[in-house]
Amino acid sequence: MEKHISVFVLVLALLLTSCGAPPVEDNNGNKSTGQEMVDPADTTYTWQELNDISEWSPLLRQMPLYDENSSWSRPDELCTVDRNFGWESWTNRNVLSKRDATYVYTSFFNGVDDTQCPWFDGEVDGTFIMGKAIPATDIEPRLLEQADRVFGIGMEELHGARFYLSRQKVYILPSGLGGGGDDTYRIEKIITVDDYAIVLQRKWNSLNGDEYDWNLRPKEEGTVTVLYKDSGDVYYHYLSNYCVKDIDRYLQDSSVSNSTVQKPASTENEILKHVTAEDGLRLRTGAGTDYDTIYTLPYGCPVIVLHSENDWCFVEFNGTLGWMSSGYLEE
Repeated sequence: MEKHISVFVLVLALLLTSCGAPPVEDNNGNKSTGQEMVDPADTTYTWQELNDISEWSPLLRQMPLYDENSSWSRPDELCTVDRNFGWESWTNRNVLSKRDATYVYTSFFNGVDDTQCPWFDGEVDGTFIMGKAIPATDIEPRLLEQADRVFGIGMEELHGARFYLSRQKVYILPSGLGGGGDDTYRIEKIITVDDYAIVLQRKWNSLNGDEYDWNLRPKEEGTVTVLYKDSGDVYYHYLSNYCVKDIDRYLQDSSVSNSTVQKPASTENEILKHVTAEDGLRLRTGAGTDYDTIYTLPYGCPVIVLHSENDWCFVEFNGTLGWMSSGYLEE
């Protein structure tokens, strides 16, 4: 008799364990199977935040456009073309056709003697440009080295730049581009994970109402710049520069947005992926386009995928949780 009771108790226990609790709804009307919504397990990837100049300096020296000895650059400004950097979004696809990268491109010519080169002005692919025409045979090895170092791109991209004239086989060193006024971008935080670095910068200018004066003021706008360093490389490559209207959203404590994010019942092994959408990809509070946007992450930006379901991934970016479309994330 005791044996039969023991078997009955064992079977009853197994049944109760396998059935689990009935589905319940949270305050937002989301159903769960009775499992507690859990936060991600400890990551195998380590996010690091660098919040002051003493921490930035060693990393910035690995960024090819940074020059801490420049007479007109500050130690909290990313590159020697900082005053003109951040006007547009660009990526490493045909990057030299973008206006932002035009100023980067002109920096490639620093120290080149163009006094004997002829002047060019005319329309190229619908855009009027002017400047010194430098023979490709004289400048191309230098440009190729710089383009590889800064952007990780090669001859094909160089020849796709709007300042390369294929018929004449010359590169135009642009002139008369106009100044950037007194706009500048100053670093507020650098985030690193694996071989990536993300630089968050705030815009500063001297616009006071409708008038300019000589006092630089911090603005709401900023840029998110993504860099990547291949194994064995000395320098980071620039992947993208993304202009944002509210840089404080990227700087806020992650707990602010995490409290509104729908979490899956469980998370899986972590996978580091990056954004492949040319215009950036929204990080949302839930798995669907009807959910609020936390912020947009630019092309090349790394995220840690913690869970996948249907066409959405539950991800983490430097402690901030959210959902992103899986079709625009790749390892």
